[in-house]
Amino acid sequence: MSTETITKKIDTDVILNSITDGVITIGTDMRIEYLNKAAIELLGYSEEEVIGQNCSRLMRSDICTTSCILKRTMDTGEPISNFEAIIKDKSGRPISVSINTALLRDKDGRIIGGVEIFRDLSKIKELTEKLDGKYSFQNIIGKNHRMQEIYDLLHPVAQSKSTVLIEGESGTGKELIAMAIHQNSPRRLGPFIKVNCAALAEGILES
Repeated sequence: MSTETITKKIDTDVILNSITDGVITIGTDMRIEYLNKAAIELLGYSEEEVIGQNCSRLMRSDICTTSCILKRTMDTGEPISNFEAIIKDKSGRPISVSINTALLRDKDGRIIGGVEIFRDLSKIKELTEKLDGKYSFQNIIGKNHRMQEIYDLLHPVAQSKSTVLIEGESGTGKELIAMAIHQNSPRRLGPFIKVNCAALAEGILES
């Protein structure tokens, strides 16, 4: 191995070990060739225990035997994003993760393996459960006919990917409505970002 190749490998290791998501790479035979520091810490295995093993030995998920998404990517060439699954660490503890997959190719474009990146969703799931109901539709107070019409709209609106405009005077609960929509939408695991438009300088929103 040339000095240049060794240097590039060291640089790659430094980069992959600096991120908080778990990363594993496999060869075309589905055997593990690399895992980063985050994967080791999350799953509890050492490199020596899993390098050369089938990736199902590491992930220990039900989908490994029925519908392995990394194998699907290897077979179809199509990357997969934000696939939620339950894996198990070395002790058998279940971990909720979000998985992304992609192919690995050499400089000539030939497929040489695949990469799987997985993010621990445990803390997010725990926080979601704690917040569940805090911003639910049922907790929005208001019993008049007009408010009931709004309640009827909230659930279908929450399932839509369209931009939602909420209008109303100050103090009428626009932010609470927005939070309830977010909490009940497919994007609920992502952040809810509040922006005070009145505090922004003129022209910033347009830019």
